[in-house]
Parts: sequence; structure tokens; C-alpha cells
Amino acid sequence: MDTLKTLLNVGLTILQWLLSLITGGVILISFVGGAWTAFLVALVAFLVVFPPIQRRWIEPKLPFLQPKAIKVAAAFILLIATLFVTPTPTLAKVCEAPEADKCNEHRDSLNVDQVDTAYVVVALSGREKGEDATLELNYTANEASVVYTNTQKLEAEGQDSVQFELLLNELPIGDYEVAIAIGETTVTQDFELTGNPPQLNDLALCGTSGGTLDGARCESNYSLYLEGAFDKLHLTAGPEYIRSEIPLEVSVNYIPEPGQAELLDTVEGTIRPDDTDLKIDIPLSSFEIGAYEITLSSPNPAFSTQTETITVWHDTDAIDARAEGTLSDSSTPLTGFKLCEQQLTEEELAQLEADAGDDEATDIDNSDRCATDDSTFPAGVQTLAADIDIGSDFARPEDDTVDLTFVWRYLEGPSGGIQELNVKTYPIEPDLGTFVYSLTGPDSGYPAGTYDVTVFLETNTARPIRREFVVE
Repeated sequence: MDTLKTLLNVGLTILQWLLSLITGGVILISFVGGAWTAFLVALVAFLVVFPPIQRRWIEPKLPFLQPKAIKVAAAFILLIATLFVTPTPTLAKVCEAPEADKCNEHRDSLNVDQVDTAYVVVALSGREKGEDATLELNYTANEASVVYTNTQKLEAEGQDSVQFELLLNELPIGDYEVAIAIGETTVTQDFELTGNPPQLNDLALCGTSGGTLDGARCESNYSLYLEGAFDKLHLTAGPEYIRSEIPLEVSVNYIPEPGQAELLDTVEGTIRPDDTDLKIDIPLSSFEIGAYEITLSSPNPAFSTQTETITVWHDTDAIDARAEGTLSDSSTPLTGFKLCEQQLTEEELAQLEADAGDDEATDIDNSDRCATDDSTFPAGVQTLAADIDIGSDFARPEDDTVDLTFVWRYLEGPSGGIQELNVKTYPIEPDLGTFVYSLTGPDSGYPAGTYDVTVFLETNTARPIRREFVVE
């Protein structure tokens, strides 16, 4: 008999400590979640059952709680009571059409080609009127990002569910997580959106000197243009799977030299579900020699950004050679360009002019590079140097010899038009990473005015580099 009492006493003591741990966890969770009623009920249960507190504080004042069985029973009843006073939302569900404000079944996959609207429903219990329920829709297909948020106030005491509408037409294809926060409590649910994303087929650019429009479309996608021969680009495409109105923005960046970009213009447009053609005109005051990046983007996350690159050249020969694909296929780029005044002695200048002959131009020692990079020079300057970096970070095949061309021009000639001063082409060996080219002016030096120098490789994929400079 004594053994049985001892075992029963030990068992009740173990139950006391176990219930103490459980009620302690409920106290912590209720405190963090702001469930104050549940917090108070769990706190009373903890005080009733925790042995050290019982022996020192509770039993001397409340003798009827001395039996351990009563403590365990009271704590258990109070712990059960916390379940009825804790407002807990159940699992969120996503479905196409709720019935009686409930989703009977969660849809973990929705096809946007078949359904354009979905609903997120969360069942509630014990929530107070006026509480906020906030939905965040996270796109998790690539990097997690919030693509939609919405907040609703609970309109009635004890409201048993909250419902959110999702417009699938405006969402990108991929994986999602829905998170609904009510007070300090958050429930989540995952689903996948499948189907065909909105897209633009046959994206093409054309201009007044590089192709014509065939109705609402460019005849082809043109990437080579002649300087000064046009003042407008046309961007055309064939929209497909456009389920909602999508705002567009076309930005044009001018890249005169590697690492430089100047935003020239932005043009806005819109694609609508019933559009069979897209045409956006891009007017610019001038297209100068160099490379241009035309980027088509949208704030709508369902739309993928697209970028096209075009190049503008100084004459039709440069365009024709690249259009015909007869130049080198080398991928070697020009990666840097400096312009400076070449400080030469009288003897060096005489030798330079003698070597140059009628061209009045020659290459100089590669070690004599520009220490500065300038765009303004004093009137009377006699010799200018263009210092070029040639794919120094790229490995080149042993047979990859390419031609490097320089074009110097006076933009304010006697007749008011552009005067070409010099064109010179040099073969660049595979082991050559830099090249310095100089141009010597008349004995009196360069006259005041505006000039430019264009540098490019004679390859099919080359981009021209252009630097404008002033002598004053």
C-alpha cells in the first residue's frame, strides 16, 4: 500500500512538472501573440501547478490545493480553457470560387489560361471587431518578392472568415506564398500559377534610314543605322497572351564609350488584351555615332524586360560591311579610350610628319600613353593622341588579328558641315592590348571649333566609340 502511494505521488509530481512546462509555453506564445485572455488563464494554471510556488506561496494560504491530484486537475482544466479563449485562424486556402465564404478544397495549382480570378479564405475564431487582416502575396519562383498586398478590417465580432480576391491576370507565372497576418498571428499557404506568360513576339526596330514599316510592323529587325539619316525609331511586336492592360516604358540609353550610358528619352505605351499589334514611336533630336540600348519594360511583374542594341555609323560602307557579315567574327572589344595632347619635341614632330606622309597621321610608341583624359584643348594644339585599350581582359586566339579604324572629323568646317580630316586603319595583333594613335594638325595647330574622333574594330559585332572634343 505504501509503495502504491509512493508511485502515485511520484507520478503526480511528474505530471505537475510536465503541466508546468506546457503552461509555461502557452504563456510565452500568448504573450508574443497578444492573446491576453489566454495569457492570464495560462498564468493561473501555471501558478496552480508549479511545485516551488505551490509549496512556498499557495498551499499555506489555500489548504484545499494541497492534494497534488487537485492541482493537476485544476491546471489541466485551465489549460483546456486556453484553447477556447485563444483566437486562432485555421489554415488559409486558395480556390477559384468559395461556397458560403469558404474554400472547400485548397488548389495548389491554378492555370491562368483557364481562370482569371482566385480567392484566399482564412477561417477565424474568437477575433475582435475592427482587427486588421493583412494579406501579402510573395512571388517565390526566383527571389522572394512581394507582388501584392491588401488589408481588410474584421467587420463583426466573432467573424468566422476573411476573404481576399486575387486577379491572376496581373501576376507572373510561377510559385507563390500567401501570408495573412491578423494581430500577431500569421498563417501561410503555397500555390503555383501556371499558363502562358504575356509576351511580345517578333520584337523589331526600324527607322527612316534602316527599314520601313509594313503596315503596323517593321519589315525586319534592323540594328545598323546611318548618322543623321533619321530622327525616329519604330518599335513593333506581336502581343500574345495579354489578359489585362499592361503599361509599357521604352527607354533609350546612348553609349558613346565603354562604361558610359546617357539616358536620352523615355516613351510610354500600353498593350491591351484585344491588341494584335504593338507599335511605339521613339522620337529623338539626333542619333549620333555610337551604340544605343533600347529597353522595353513594365511595372507589371508578369512582363519580362527586353533589350535591343543598335549601332549608328559614320558612312554607308561601315554599315554595308557589317550587314553583309564579311568582316572578322572576332569578339574582341574596345574597353577604354583616352584623348590627350601629345607633347612632342621638334625633332619628334618632324619625324612624325615625315613618317606620316600625306596622311599626316601615324602610330607612336605604345609606351607613350595618355596620362590624362581630356575633351577640351587650347587653340593652336598641334598633335592629339587617342589611347585605346583593346580587350585587355579577354583571351584572344593566336590568329585573331583584327583591323582598328580611326576617323577624325571637324564638325564646324568652313562650309558649316562636317569635314572629314583623316581615316586610318591599323592591324591589331592578338598580343597587343593597347594602341596609341596620333593626328598632327597644320603648322599653326588645330583651329578653334568642335571635333570628334570615332574608333572601331573591323568586326561584324563591333560597337563604335565616339568622343567629341573642343579646341578653344
